[in-house]
Order: sequence, then structure tokens, then C-alpha cells
Amino acid sequence: MKKPILIILLLASLVFSGLVAAQDTTTDTTTDVGDSSTVAWYFVACETSAVIDLSGFMEAGYDVYVQVFREIGTNNTALTPLTQVSVSGDYQVSPLINYTSGEILATGQFATAEIRIAREGNPATIAFSGTVNDTQDGCISPSYGSVDTTIADGETSGLTAGQVAQIYSPFGGIINGNIVSELPSESIVQLGARPSLNPFFGQQRSNTYGMIFAECDRYPGSEPGLLYDTDGLTVFWSWFAKTEEQVEDHIRESRYQLWLNSESYPSQNIIQYASRSPIQQREDGNYWVFYTINLGDRWAPGEYSVGYRVEWGDNISDGYEEFGPRTVNNFLEGTCHFQVTGNPYGVDEPYRNPNNPLNLG
Repeated sequence: MKKPILIILLLASLVFSGLVAAQDTTTDTTTDVGDSSTVAWYFVACETSAVIDLSGFMEAGYDVYVQVFREIGTNNTALTPLTQVSVSGDYQVSPLINYTSGEILATGQFATAEIRIAREGNPATIAFSGTVNDTQDGCISPSYGSVDTTIADGETSGLTAGQVAQIYSPFGGIINGNIVSELPSESIVQLGARPSLNPFFGQQRSNTYGMIFAECDRYPGSEPGLLYDTDGLTVFWSWFAKTEEQVEDHIRESRYQLWLNSESYPSQNIIQYASRSPIQQREDGNYWVFYTINLGDRWAPGEYSVGYRVEWGDNISDGYEEFGPRTVNNFLEGTCHFQVTGNPYGVDEPYRNPNNPLNLG
């Protein structure tokens, strides 16, 4: 699966209009980012969550980011994490953003929402930032539909039914089939903790344990789950297109890098260990190619991550978009953070990794 695109644009000018206001006034703010990305908002601070209506137009490669703070200004205690709201083209969405566990905004207290436009997956590349204040005097229902949101460090937030990714496995079927099927249906507005946020993400044992999707930080439900030091680990990623010929173009022109990071050793590029599958037509009708790297077993317990980047020697198309050095999609990136824990079986063998260099192949 392709990660939403990170695009480098020249920001020639920023044009801001509108007033910062409380919840009974919509604040319209327009910013020129490349062609033109805009965001208008309506913010309501509730007791345990914030309702924010967002509308406008968003260029490819950019998203809206929202964070809510106590009192007036953004130098006070954060009520929510920095949250990425996935939008594209013309949009009207109403993310319900829950406060961090235990945070309550009492009646009469102020809150401030910061709204940014920044590149997808990179909230530090701010093209626009504005704030709006509100007093907690009751809640409202969202004006628009729900939307997928992601905490800016990659954790998931505000999930609703149907928004869990189903990722094709290079070995057939999908990864985490038992987990995807067990996630509950949830309403847009729900009192208390959402069940989907509790049992699995990083904790439940997957029926495809050991499969590490190199873009899992972006796609809820694709995390590798509970991993033991006895598991054989395989990193994988993929590319799809409408036709077999378009996949062949990608194979010919793509230039991949893939890094593995650990707590003990610096990042290491391990792309030379990658294997490529034959081109295959999958259930969605598209043609796919999969890349895998066998990491083996006996990884010491700890925190790890993989990250990949792909560029192209010449322009290509997947039948949906253009990619390459003379397009706005000149590279793609993805990451996946995961944790290995000690096995419960009593197996005690010397660890092979992490090491420098890694013991692979």
C-alpha cells in the first residue's frame, strides 16, 4: 500500500483572513500553499472532548492538524495530543477529539484549539497555524461526518467502524485477520473510552504474528501486535497499479531504501536483503508486487522501528496518479514502530540481533 504522499512545495505566500472567535462564530482562514489549501473551523470545547467542524480545500500531500490546550494560548497544559486529520480535495469533516485520559474541562473554563496545515505525516512543516478560544458551556453534535484521525506520533485516535485498514499479505489474504474482524462497530459520538482503542493496538496476538508492514504507523489495524523473541520477523511493503505493465514500470524505475532502528545500535540500511514477489492480481482487481526482508528470529526484547523511502529514476503512473522526479509525487515514505517481548514458553537462547552489522540472510 502506498503511503499518503509527502510533497515538498515552495510556499510563496501565506494569506490569512478572519477573526479568532468563540464557539458561536466560525473562523475562516485561507492560506495559499502551492495552488491553494484552505481551512475554516468551528470549535466547541466539551467536558471530556472537543468538537471541531473543519471545511475547505486541501492539496495532495497536506493535512489539517489540531491540538487543544487549557486556558488561553498554546503554552498551557495540552488537553489532547497533536492530532492529524486526514482530508483531501474539498472537505467537510467533524473529528471528535477526546481529551487525554483523566483530563476534564469544568464548566466555565477556557480552552484553546490550534489548527495547522502541514505536510502529511510531518506536522513540523507548518504552512499555516491559527488558534481559537472557547469557554466550556456545554457540548454540541458534530455538523459533518466523522473522519480518520491519527495522533501525530503515529498512534491511532478517534477510530470509527470501517476505518481499520485491511492490508494484503505477500503470502495471501490479509494481515491481522483475527484482529480486524474483532474490532467493534462504534458510533461517531460515544461516551467513555472507545473499545477499539483498548484491546489490540500493540497488545493482541495476531494470527499473522511476525509480519511487519513497513507503513503500519499510518494505517490503523496494521500494527504487528504482540511479538515474542522466538518469532520469525518479516518486514514487507508493496506497490499496486491498474495494469501489470504499470507495475513493471515501477519495478524498473523505483529506488528503495529501508532502515531498521533499534535502541542499542544506529539505523542500518538493509535494502540489499529485500526479495521481490512476482506480479500478481489481487482481490481488488489491481496488480501488486510485494517486497519482503526476512529478519529471522531471536531478536532481543526492546523497541524497534523500520522506515522506508522510494524515489523513481523517471516518471511513472499507477493508473491513478503520477510519480517521479518531474511530478509532485517525487518520493514516498513509511514507518512502523514495534516492540519485541520475552516469550512465555520458557525458551532461553542467545539473541542474534540487534547487532552491528545485523545478522541477516
